[in-house]
Amino acid sequence: MTITQQPAPVSLSMNLLPFVVQSSSQVAFKLKMGSKTLLSQRYDPDADGRIEVDVRDVVHAWLWFDLRLSATEPYRQASQCAVFTAVFDSSYVSFTVVRGGVDNLNGSCADFLATHFLTWQPQTKHITPRQPELLTYYAPTDCYVYISGVDREGNELPEELVDAIDAGEMVTLPVDYETACDLLGEDVSEYSVWVEKSAGSRLTYRQRYILESSRSPYECFFLFENSLGGFDTLRAYGQATLQASHTHNLADIGDSLQEYRVDTERRWQKHTGYLNHDEALWLQDFFPSARKYLYKDNAARRIIVSESSVDGNTDAGPVDYTFSCGYASVAPLPLLNLARSGQSKNPNISVDYPDTPDDAYQDDPDADFPDLPNPDEDLNDGGGESGGDGDGGGDDMTEDPLS
Repeated sequence: MTITQQPAPVSLSMNLLPFVVQSSSQVAFKLKMGSKTLLSQRYDPDADGRIEVDVRDVVHAWLWFDLRLSATEPYRQASQCAVFTAVFDSSYVSFTVVRGGVDNLNGSCADFLATHFLTWQPQTKHITPRQPELLTYYAPTDCYVYISGVDREGNELPEELVDAIDAGEMVTLPVDYETACDLLGEDVSEYSVWVEKSAGSRLTYRQRYILESSRSPYECFFLFENSLGGFDTLRAYGQATLQASHTHNLADIGDSLQEYRVDTERRWQKHTGYLNHDEALWLQDFFPSARKYLYKDNAARRIIVSESSVDGNTDAGPVDYTFSCGYASVAPLPLLNLARSGQSKNPNISVDYPDTPDDAYQDDPDADFPDLPNPDEDLNDGGGESGGDGDGGGDDMTEDPLS
């Protein structure tokens, strides 16, 4: 028996090569993760003595992202990557797999992982002070994560060490505004995060965050697992429209009709707001994601997307995507939980900071875009229709129902 093809020492799960074996007789195969046996099979060779064993789907299913939104310090992903061992009769092959994948990858997975955070988001991202942000990185070698920034007066701040990562570790870094200010010891107007192999030898690009005011009173945040296996934050500031349907089940009891059950379904149609070219390409990752959350009141609640419209010429100018969503968990009764503070739970935050030079950082890809009109005036309000047999919704909400 001869193994003619096997996975690379470090692979992304969706780019995992199958095993190819040449043998003149039946081969016993086992796939293990640590001491746990995931698969045990016997394979007979074809007429050419060839056996192909594809374990990609099995491996991918055993890896998952540990999402901790309350974390304020870097934490290790124990389940996002793992070492697997394939056993062919008495031959052993061990390989490391990171959950995720890249379409038509040119080069090795190890090289890609060394130079990239696990995200396709634009390298310059505009954020608000209350926006959750995470970066995840797999370290093929020992390395260090650094952060630098610019304070509110436009002064560059000295870089600070965020974390030291050992080879083979996967780490998730909270990089929201509050955490960045704590790390740099100052209130900042922008900051950048990157990974170095040694002093001055940078491995990754600089992921840059620029602080700005809320773009509309409808602004809310969606977290989603991207195709690289990390978690991204979508800042959606377009209008939301309630789409509620109620099916009234009636019974004739005695001399009167009674509603013995009302089946309620609540959905919201949400506009992303205008997206530039890089944002529009990145958010193609949002819609296929199997894990999406609405971030509200410092907590994440899982949602499902039932419909989406991802149309527009991304090369011609800003585009606006829309999608209909609802909560994944449905209560036995259609309950509410409304704010009674007398103030909006989604204030229009204003941030004042000076213009800062871009020459120390990469150019801002948004610089050529004109100021966007007020979304209340120009965004399609996306009114919906009733989805049931009874009293239907579709009314535009003065306050974003998702906020």
